[in-house]
Amino acid sequence: MSGGKIAQKIVLTVAIATIILVGRLYLQSATLYHNALQLEEASLKKLYFWDNYKLIMTYEKACHLYFPLSPYYKKSLKKLEFLGNLYENKGKTKLAKYAWLAAKGCIMVNRSFYIPFKGELKTINKHIAKLYDDPRALERDNIKDPDLVASIFLLIGLFTWTGSVIFMILTKDKVKAKISFVTFVLGYMIWIISILKL
Repeated sequence: MSGGKIAQKIVLTVAIATIILVGRLYLQSATLYHNALQLEEASLKKLYFWDNYKLIMTYEKACHLYFPLSPYYKKSLKKLEFLGNLYENKGKTKLAKYAWLAAKGCIMVNRSFYIPFKGELKTINKHIAKLYDDPRALERDNIKDPDLVASIFLLIGLFTWTGSVIFMILTKDKVKAKISFVTFVLGYMIWIISILKL
């Protein structure tokens, strides 16, 4: 088997693995979100602590399975904000704290070359400051935007390795396929290193 064909197989394997990973994240977040919806109706009727704590944790887990364009991330975050407001209005302070902290955690844990729903943090922090009677909570998380240089390299790496994959699949020239494999490896390395730096 020629070097070009081996390189194509490696690239295809990585591409397929990435698709499988994203698909798995999508299915898991969808399952958790729909499980939480089923829990929600029963939990909110009686407002027992442990039932509602489980509800908050289920939405939070769905948030943590984030990938760009995932509809369940936004839906789960909005649900946590809804629950936080609901518990506050019902006087369930402990549950309200858990819900707002979970909502904040959803944003903080998914930072990369951009911060998803960064605008929501101001509102979330206001609720946390009120619940904990601590105005410093409003100042504690002045989140810096991700490193611009690392963000640029991340995008360069991403477009380089994905472009190399497409080119390797389409080209029949062995020399060009080998060059594409080298650019794929370099692009993938730049992409991974940039993610770790952010």
